[in-house]
Amino acid sequence: MFNGNIMASDVLLVKTILVVTSTICSDGYQARTMNQINRRRIDEIEFPRLLGDRLCLDFANSVESPLEEPQEFLTDFEALARWGRHVGLLDDGQVVAGVRAERAQPDLAARLYADALDLRTSIQHAFVAIAEDGEVGDDDLAGIQQAYLQGLQQCQLLLDSGRAQWAWACSGDMSAVEYVLWRVAQSAADLLTDGDLARVKTCGCGWLFYDTSRNGSRRWCSMEGCGTQAKMRRYTAKRRAARA
Repeated sequence: MFNGNIMASDVLLVKTILVVTSTICSDGYQARTMNQINRRRIDEIEFPRLLGDRLCLDFANSVESPLEEPQEFLTDFEALARWGRHVGLLDDGQVVAGVRAERAQPDLAARLYADALDLRTSIQHAFVAIAEDGEVGDDDLAGIQQAYLQGLQQCQLLLDSGRAQWAWACSGDMSAVEYVLWRVAQSAADLLTDGDLARVKTCGCGWLFYDTSRNGSRRWCSMEGCGTQAKMRRYTAKRRAARA
């Protein structure tokens, strides 16, 4: 059973000594909710809706229908960069710069892409285990911690209005994509250490979400999608039972 004792020593040290604030949203990014459409098209790439309510969970959900016929949205480095724009972390210029850098340094881009998929796997495994009251693997926690601390090395600690805040200070060719991965890892570390883990849930479709409802009763990633389908299945089952 998950006992909640998952804070890595390095992360705990940083979080207890310093008051680190986030400037955007509750877990560090502004989700662009799209409840009325299935996907958002970024140029020629389609991305899933942002229904996780936490950046790390939206990253985990970058595979559609993981329990049935998985559809990969992060198909390559360029898609990873464009996903960063999809969630509001990057702008058009940063995406273009990242794609150009990939062409100039394909080996580095391939490594970052592989790191992104590894981080996503760690996040998926850890939070599915939490949602299902399972055992959280040490390797998955270590993967999240490593990505977080690696990105933290590229940050500068600044004071703003009497409070400490991490500012991204890396300026390399791949810095924009590295920033996206760090923010995802930061979101996961924050959720693990400060979030209400009882509100991390899995939808019937396999996606993860953070239940922000007042009474913690949310059951689906989206009411108009999975929720409606579930109600239709129950309705059909009742009609069949009545006919029997």
